[in-house]
Amino acid sequence: MVNLNPIDLARALKVVREPGLLIPKDSGLLAYAAGLLDGEGCIDILKDASGTKRRTVGYNLRVNIANTCPDIIVWLLRNFGGSVSANRCGKQMCYSWFVLSKMSYAFLTAVLPYLQIKKDQAETGLLLRDLKSKTGVAVSPEVVRKKEVLFLKLKELKRVDSALYVDLSTLIKQPVKYPTDTDVLYYLAAILDGEGSFAFRSTTWGTKKSASITVSNTDLRLMRWIFANVGGELANDNSVTPSGHKKVFRWLVHTEDTVKLLLTVHKYLIAKKERATDILLLLLDSSFDLLDEKKKAELLVECNSRRVVYDSVDTKTDLEGSIDRVLNAEV
Repeated sequence: MVNLNPIDLARALKVVREPGLLIPKDSGLLAYAAGLLDGEGCIDILKDASGTKRRTVGYNLRVNIANTCPDIIVWLLRNFGGSVSANRCGKQMCYSWFVLSKMSYAFLTAVLPYLQIKKDQAETGLLLRDLKSKTGVAVSPEVVRKKEVLFLKLKELKRVDSALYVDLSTLIKQPVKYPTDTDVLYYLAAILDGEGSFAFRSTTWGTKKSASITVSNTDLRLMRWIFANVGGELANDNSVTPSGHKKVFRWLVHTEDTVKLLLTVHKYLIAKKERATDILLLLLDSSFDLLDEKKKAELLVECNSRRVVYDSVDTKTDLEGSIDRVLNAEV
């Protein structure tokens, strides 16, 4: 096994690849992948007219999911195959999982029933598959025109999605709900892993403890989905500087609702499962009273047997350990 230094990986623009594409049969895993795509992903039709031998413009479908947490990207690599790359984004490393052409069609077809936000983009991208020509057969001008229409349509869908905005300067709130559907919980876990933040606070003397779960995102439809399925509070996030003309929205759950929601979604989390465990253990008075002895023992064991904490500064060790576990099938 060759050591994978993410800094060298970024500089050399190397890519880790798993041959072919794997499609899990478990609907929960597909729902989790759909949540990552809706929250962290991008669907593109790549247009290529380069090369002196190319007589017509080439169009290829690409699906990309990016995150600063390698655990998410490694999970995708192990469960779906595909390719992984790394790049430095300021002071952080950014990791990307992506698939192209046939593999992107297979992936989108598998997760399409579970997508909530980018379903229209996925359906548009999948239409490109019907226009693929056989190798060695010249592409007609009519087919090229249809591909260009799909290329422009996908760009327009993204533009319209990014333009969605409602002023939520006045907080809207509803009681917190706790989903029971497994696919919904997997999807929610993916959003929390990719976009969520778990916070714990206590007084100097430790007499009062509180925790919260927040998600900040520019996609209003994603925030509405969370609000509709989980409840909580939704408003403009004035603590975040908007990127360009996009407004940032914030969803929040706090007080005792945090404990109950973490207990509901805990087993479906991947990247932030350890953080959720820590918070549950820190809120002993409230969370442990809700657990049976078996669940208490499981949480204690998990908390004490740490794998890799991805908030760590040692990103090199994180990625190497993650890739090693994937290739050795230890996780």
